Amino acid sequence: MFNKRLAVTTALVASMAVTSIVFGAEQAKPTATKKPTATKKAAPAAKPAVEAKPADTTPKATMEAELKKFKNAPDTAVVAVIGGQNVTKGELKNVMWDWTSPVTLDEYVNSLVVTQALKKAGLQVTQADLDKKIAEIPVQPGETLETMLQRIKVPMARFKAGMMIQVGLEKLIRKETKLTDSDFTEFVHARHILIRSMANTPNATPEDKTKAEQEAKEKIDKVLTEIKGGKAFDEAAKEYSQDPGTKDKGGDLGWFRKGEMFQEVSTAAFSTPVGQISEPVKTFVGYHIVKTEKLGKDATPAEKEDLTEKIIKQKLPTMMREKFEELKKNAKIVNKLAPALPEPEKPAFQMGAPPNAPPTPAPKPATNKDGTAKPAMPPPPPAPPAAK
Repeated sequence: MFNKRLAVTTALVASMAVTSIVFGAEQAKPTATKKPTATKKAAPAAKPAVEAKPADTTPKATMEAELKKFKNAPDTAVVAVIGGQNVTKGELKNVMWDWTSPVTLDEYVNSLVVTQALKKAGLQVTQADLDKKIAEIPVQPGETLETMLQRIKVPMARFKAGMMIQVGLEKLIRKETKLTDSDFTEFVHARHILIRSMANTPNATPEDKTKAEQEAKEKIDKVLTEIKGGKAFDEAAKEYSQDPGTKDKGGDLGWFRKGEMFQEVSTAAFSTPVGQISEPVKTFVGYHIVKTEKLGKDATPAEKEDLTEKIIKQKLPTMMREKFEELKKNAKIVNKLAPALPEPEKPAFQMGAPPNAPPTPAPKPATNKDGTAKPAMPPPPPAPPAAK
């Protein structure tokens, strides 16, 4: 579609340029005069200069501007033209009612459910809340949110309604979520120093792998000896660690839970006493020394706030879905365009039924009046051969 539009635009510009040149030439043609009596040839007419085309300063129409313009227009207003056939606003309204009204009503009901819950909880979604959430949405380079929505034909009002539902649910969850000390015991704050091993290098021979493992182990042992001799752990990390993500931060891994780091590093962090340093542990990337800084149960109030945010963000998708289902269930919704239907009945017997399910009775054989079994129906005759 873009290539077609580009081709049409290019052709249009080219045709306008050609017309301008031809028009200038026509204007420059000399008027008819008597043939000169002199034998001297007439001087050729000067070539007309091509006038520069003025730049088009007309602002381009946008979807939002057109929606605003036609919102209060009469139903006779033409909103589209297809092959000479006009589509009026009234015709579009009728089509929208027949085609999308149940879906639109359902989306509007969803927004009202959240709005009512926010009001009951004494909360509200502000424009600043929406702006902050909208700023997190990625757009293509050189594109704005407005042009992206216009490209996918989603009005800004509908988009903001969806954002309001998301932000509103987050506000409700944050207000209602109360964490206990047991939630924080899952966390530990630790640092590490990594010496990489080249044993996993592609095409490495067994001898190369053995040598790489030995060199990495000797380096990590040397670092550990310096730390035990009084060198600060963070200074050693800045000097020796080969983890680019934590090296400049003194090896700081921040707060994490079991399963969020290499298993060997996580185990060392939780099992090493606070303020102590582990013996070297090996992972598939190399050797690590781990220093346990603090356990979650000892986190300061400010640190617990950060941990609460981390816990909520991780659980937010599930919590939002559960919260929304709860709100809709308690909202006593009556949707007259799409009345609720009863759940379809499940078949009596399904694949994977329990072993003790009663077996399906076999059909009784057909019998004659005297009780004797009727003969089985013969198979249908074969189809006649196709005519040659």
